[in-house]
Amino acid sequence: CWADTGKAPIGVRWVDINKGDEERPNYRSRLVVQELKRDVQAEYFAATPPLESLRFLLSLQRSGLRKFGVKLKISFIDVRRAHWTAQVHRLLYVRLPPEKWQKGKCAKLLRSMYGTKDAAQNWELEISNFFVDHGFHPGLSSPVLYYHPLRLIWVSVHGDDITSVAEEIQLEWLYQALLTRYELKYEGMMGPDPGDLKTASVLNRLICYGADATTYEADPRHCEIILRELECEHAKPVSSPGTNLPVDEHVKQLSFEDTKRYRSLAMRAAYLSMDRPDLLYAAKELARDMQTPDERSWAKLKRVAKYLVGKPRLVWSYVEQDWPGKLSMYTDSDDGGCPRTRKSTSCGFLLLGRHLIKAYSSTQHVISLSSGESEFYAGVKAASALLGAKALTEDYGLELECELCLDATAAKAMLARRGHGKAKHIARSFLWVQQRLTQRAF
Repeated sequence: CWADTGKAPIGVRWVDINKGDEERPNYRSRLVVQELKRDVQAEYFAATPPLESLRFLLSLQRSGLRKFGVKLKISFIDVRRAHWTAQVHRLLYVRLPPEKWQKGKCAKLLRSMYGTKDAAQNWELEISNFFVDHGFHPGLSSPVLYYHPLRLIWVSVHGDDITSVAEEIQLEWLYQALLTRYELKYEGMMGPDPGDLKTASVLNRLICYGADATTYEADPRHCEIILRELECEHAKPVSSPGTNLPVDEHVKQLSFEDTKRYRSLAMRAAYLSMDRPDLLYAAKELARDMQTPDERSWAKLKRVAKYLVGKPRLVWSYVEQDWPGKLSMYTDSDDGGCPRTRKSTSCGFLLLGRHLIKAYSSTQHVISLSSGESEFYAGVKAASALLGAKALTEDYGLELECELCLDATAAKAMLARRGHGKAKHIARSFLWVQQRLTQRAF
């Protein structure tokens, strides 16, 4: 090791994780390399599909019968010890684990280990080679989305979790192909037949297949942890998760320990809001106070917890529907809604027919001079998200029309015309939507 690298071998350690809970424990012990904290390099980036790709597959499974003429099912496959299957593409030496320690000896890695900087990238290359070798087309916008044009299989790979939608015989072919190279955890495919799987946990989301709809919801443990940490299990519920408090310049900042608790719980609420559109605005406001939270910030956090007392669950429902053929993005904005900065908030909801695929709430970066201008900025944000969704569907080999829906006449006029018009203070970087509309590039 010293002769080849000029450095000592990298340390290793055992990591024990309970991936279940106290009632249903699921312990996993892994020997990992302690390399991640040494330095961060961009060339070791590994792609991750957007969360809406999973929701799109759920929608596709409930919408594609008449479009493709076959009964689609969905499968969830977990590759065991995925990183160990990937080849190492650089010289790397590690210390032996304590129970195998020998003086003056170390190990040269032939396969990737968890904890090395390029383990995730090596796995991405490995699984990408597998899918390409079997006739799949990788996506351009997200290289971990795959489409098989002959077998009509749509795949999303998130780490070692593989979600696929296809006809039953094609899903069975894919499973057998994966089995020739990897060790898999597989409980079956989800669908309408009596022997099909009806419930599954994917990326810690709960998915249930019913006769009329497929449901999707966040892991309820996040809600339980927030309530327990804030001691709000028996608090009186409130009707909304967020509210604008009056500006107070003399409010007291939180102590060091309370600041740590606030940041932890605020980020847990933000993670929960990815699957709870009703929490998006409140979680976004909590995140804005992350740097220097004060007593007002704590009050907003407590309000989120009290809202969760009355609304502990939110279930997405993907009902049976005909193929809609288009993506619809609905957007709106408040006007100077933040009493402290007078910045506005943009929100957006992306739908495929009757199915919600994506939702967001974000603070605008500039102060708008009118309600029409704030709606214009919201429209630009929505157009960007809509084009991203269109790129996702193109990765799956599908051509969908795009529809951008606003309720402000002034914003529609600003988006549809060319140039600044009278709003010459608007930065040119916001005018790209006008060009795309003129070129009919949506």
